[in-house]
Amino acid sequence: MSASRPQYTAEALLRMTSPGKQYELVRGELVEMTPPGFRHGEIIVRIAHLLREHVRPRRLGRVVCADPGFLLERNPDTVLAPDVAFVSYQRLPPGDSPTGYPALAPELVVEVMSPSDSPGDVQAKTEAWLSFGVDIVWLVDPSTRTVAVYEGGKPVRLLSETDRLSCESPLPELDGDIREFFED
Repeated sequence: MSASRPQYTAEALLRMTSPGKQYELVRGELVEMTPPGFRHGEIIVRIAHLLREHVRPRRLGRVVCADPGFLLERNPDTVLAPDVAFVSYQRLPPGDSPTGYPALAPELVVEVMSPSDSPGDVQAKTEAWLSFGVDIVWLVDPSTRTVAVYEGGKPVRLLSETDRLSCESPLPELDGDIREFFED
């Protein structure tokens, strides 16, 4: 008889206290996330700033960063945490922000690759986001200074730092200079 791993819920994950550790929950199992490096954090802030400066004056929705969790599946629970996300007011109306994990998929997810990320794990997470209803995933690779744009049912677009990043849906008129994500 083999011992089974304990199954966790989103509520249990939210109450966990593990100093210096951060987790996601995949079908009830904890997945430890390695803390990213300093450069990773800088890139996240730059991307979140670009999105927030676009979203706020147009009152399109909310931009969150720093690995906020989203409850994507129940019984067993899945809670994934993107580096940056955009959620429209259609999916999460204005008002008080949820204190826990909202049970919804954001329209846009940004994942910034870390040196500890394996290509297979990153690809699997990107596919998971899309399968749970995310419209667009930007996979940012600091080592190659590129952004891969995944949009359900469309070919992947690979953009270099000399390209501009647009996203008509769900962010009309967004126009960003990818080079700015990587500048020191």
